[in-house]
Amino acid sequence: MAELKVLILLDGSFLGGPEKYVVGYAGRMKDKFPICIGTFGSGPVASGFVEYMAKVGGVDRITIQARHSYDPTQVLRLRRFVAEAGISVINSHGYRADIVGWLASRLTKCRIVATYHGWTASDWKVRLLERVDRWVLRRMDHLICVSAANKTRLMSLGIADRKITVVENAIDPVAFFSCSKYEDTSLLRRKLGLTDSNKIVVSIGRLSREKGQAVGLRAYADAVKQVPEARLVFVGSGPDEARLQRLANELNVGWGIRFVGHQRNVVDYVQLADIVLLSSLTEGLPTVVLEASLCGKLVIATAVGGTPEIVKGGETGVLVDAGDQCGLSVAIAKYLRDDRTRQRLGANAREYVMRNYCFDGHAQKMEEALLGL
Repeated sequence: MAELKVLILLDGSFLGGPEKYVVGYAGRMKDKFPICIGTFGSGPVASGFVEYMAKVGGVDRITIQARHSYDPTQVLRLRRFVAEAGISVINSHGYRADIVGWLASRLTKCRIVATYHGWTASDWKVRLLERVDRWVLRRMDHLICVSAANKTRLMSLGIADRKITVVENAIDPVAFFSCSKYEDTSLLRRKLGLTDSNKIVVSIGRLSREKGQAVGLRAYADAVKQVPEARLVFVGSGPDEARLQRLANELNVGWGIRFVGHQRNVVDYVQLADIVLLSSLTEGLPTVVLEASLCGKLVIATAVGGTPEIVKGGETGVLVDAGDQCGLSVAIAKYLRDDRTRQRLGANAREYVMRNYCFDGHAQKMEEALLGL
């Protein structure tokens, strides 16, 4: 293994699910072979990502300088780094990393293994780049998928089974809980203007149309008529925030909703929740489901992507069809009023995730995929 040197290449440095995935596996492999994590940018890496990486230690970091996302010189800069650093494998994450990484790998003797997290189709620019990404993914040396559902999707594009390895998304309990800022969530509850009698629904993720938060908000507006003490907290930021705030006011439920923006201490908001709501229209294998389950919280989610691989209806959570406002509303009201069942399903989810979705159990598969075994 000594000859292997891996560059894990990310689209950006926002601390989200893919970034936590990368750091989790890097921490398990860094003693087997040298690893460097690379991002693109014209300035310093976002501090949230740097702080999270620091929890691992022993992993180098580099920023591939680029004036903008389409700067052609980033390919040449990456090629130069790969050659000078003796990188033997690029592991790319996201369409920009896939495209730039593939071009640089073709200019060197370096292998490239792409990790596919899913596509969002969030706007026309992203949809165009994702079409290019489909073309590039077919030409990778190997592919890693974060869920079985993602593998099925890639195989539908004509990619052979033998070229794909499933290495599921996972969670690091120690790293996750270490991000907490509150020993007692009652302090956070008061900060948000919530009372002890309030039932809390938390939605975590980028505020973007593919996440389906508008459907979740409408479902909450229906459910709060039956459970007046219910409150909804949106954790995250994004292009849809203003639209969601307007919708809350149009539905006359703005008084019951909190928009708190992006938070590094997601764990505290999960701990605050009675229910974690995921109303996405598309997903890979969402980290937030793992985080909620780890805390023993009931997840009500849409049956998209790899979500049903974790949330098993009636066993480890509740599933409804994507876009089903009525189904979400009924589930929210039902389980906010049924403490015993909600807690039982949350406990089941925690046991299931601890048994099946921790990094240590998956690291060997990741190593073999990168080694080309």
